[in-house]
Amino acid sequence: MQKIEYTQEYFQSLLKNLNIPFYDDKKLEEGVKKISISNELRTSLLNYIQTKEKEEKLKRVDITEHDVYLNLINIEKNSMFWKMIEEEFPYYEFIEIRLHSYSKDDRCKEHRDGIHPGYDSLILRLDENENPRLTINKKEVEENGGNGYILPEHTLHSVNVGNSNRYSLVAWLKNRFGE
Repeated sequence: MQKIEYTQEYFQSLLKNLNIPFYDDKKLEEGVKKISISNELRTSLLNYIQTKEKEEKLKRVDITEHDVYLNLINIEKNSMFWKMIEEEFPYYEFIEIRLHSYSKDDRCKEHRDGIHPGYDSLILRLDENENPRLTINKKEVEENGGNGYILPEHTLHSVNVGNSNRYSLVAWLKNRFGE
């Protein structure tokens, strides 16, 4: 009887045979890029989502089976905010842009974005709270107002509970030049 070596390659071949994608989390993590936006755009987006929150115009998302709890509002294509965001990221094409609001108890369990095949995820903190809540590949990352990350498609990430509200810009984008 032949002894089977349980290597990464062995498991990768099993997953491939089952048509289950295998993700190289280390390689995906290496592709994460730090980004930032202007304070003018950050403040405008933060004021907008906080106003909509007070007006109770945000969509509540409670998906208990997936441990996802947050409020969100979509940014309409060709709206003033969509255009402002595009101006700050001229090398990227956007397919969806949202603003997320998390209360201190809200969270989004570890997951991989694949909602828009071929598009990466942009996650950018809008509020000034220094309490980091975002994890990328099981590691808590630095977060502060106006700064965030572009994650390659399928990068593992989550948002944990915290000590205050968290506001963020979340979008799906791809480089216009295929880089």
